[in-house]
Formats: sequence, structure tokens, C-alpha cells
Amino acid sequence: MEHQQTEVAYTPLDEIRPHPGNPKQHDVGLIVGSLRRFGFLDPVVVDQRTGLLVSGHGRCEALRTMRDGGEEPPSGINPDGWRVPVYVGWSSRDDDEAAAALVALNRSTEAGGWDDSALRNILDRLDEIGRLDGVGYSEREIERLRDRLDHVDPPPAQQTFSLELMERQDFVVLLFDNEMDWHTAQVRLGLGPVHGPDSRDGYERKGLGRVVNGRAVIEALPPEGIGGAYAPLDAEEADRG
Repeated sequence: MEHQQTEVAYTPLDEIRPHPGNPKQHDVGLIVGSLRRFGFLDPVVVDQRTGLLVSGHGRCEALRTMRDGGEEPPSGINPDGWRVPVYVGWSSRDDDEAAAALVALNRSTEAGGWDDSALRNILDRLDEIGRLDGVGYSEREIERLRDRLDHVDPPPAQQTFSLELMERQDFVVLLFDNEMDWHTAQVRLGLGPVHGPDSRDGYERKGLGRVVNGRAVIEALPPEGIGGAYAPLDAEEADRG
């Protein structure tokens, strides 16, 4: 790709033309809050071939909101005509490439995600000193982040389902509708409770269990179920359960 010489030029806000096909939506109020606190930190990008914005639609809209509301321009904006720092000199080859850049410059900022622990450390500190304004996270959102990070994983399942067992089809999962059959199956068949991915701490799905080579067990069960297939547990077996 041919190297394109770019530079930053201050351009009147009203001369910056948004791309009519821009698919990105913006929280203008959030951007305004950020501009008020931090100023205009990053130049917008204009496609020299089309004269349209490629990156910076939300920030330009926020600037118009501030100006029309009678505010002073934030730092980084030249007050003479609300001149905005703009990267100029980049040109798309055609409309398809212009559209691709429009998506890519927005998508690349959101695709990486966050390191939640590092993010929480910063937000907790800013919350502690009362300096969350303009950051973009509400108290409720921070609480949800804390709750997610503080979640205690359920204890590991007593029975582990493996891909190899699935391929050989030598296990079955049993669901019991009464405590007596479940208790009998735990002792006689060696079943263990299964902890679901959404289980709360200390909670287990008591009616579920796995039997290796379980197909033969199921085929041997009478219609009345496991309670009819086995005699009631004696005292010693009951104690083991």
C-alpha cells in the first residue's frame, strides 16, 4: 500500500462532514462529560477523497451539543470557529474501502475487551476519591463488575463428564423424582450430585447423576424404576449414603 503523508490541521467544526452511512451509535452525553473533564485528546480522521469523516462522529456531535448549549470549547479545540484537530491526507481507494475503514476504526476500539481486575482497581480508586465523572461507568455498573469478580465458583462436580465417555456412549444421566430412589442410586450405583454452571455456593442438583456403562443398567431396570429394581437399603448401606 502506498504511504500517505498525513498531518493535523485545525478545521472549523461546521466544515467537518459526517459520513451519512456511519453505523456507529454514540452516547453523546457521556462524550460531553469526557470532553468537559479531559478535553479533546484525539484528532478526528477525514477521508481526503470523499471529504467525509471516517472516525470521530460522536466527538463532533458532542462538540456541536456543547457549542449550541452555550458552553466554552473544551481544551484542545481552537475557540476561533470551534476549530477541531483533524488528521488530513489519508484517502480511501474507493467507497468500499471507505466503508471498511469506517467500521474498522470503530470496531478495533471495542474488540479487545477489558482486564476486569485491572479495570476494577482503577474504578474503585476513582470511586473512593470521588472522581468518576466523565469516565463512563455508573455506580450500578461498577457494582455489577464487583459482583461478577467476587462470585465464588461452585465446588467441582463429583462426577466429571468427559469427551471420551461421550464418544463411547458408555454413560447415562439419571434424573430422580423422589429422595428414596435418589438415595438408593447413590449407594448402589455410586452416583454423585452434579453442580451446574449456574449453581449458587453450596447448591447442587440432587436429582442428577452419572452411571458409567449405564446403558446396561437402564436396560435392566423394570418399568417401576430403580426403587423396584433393588431392595430397600439396609442400615449399613443407609449409613454409607
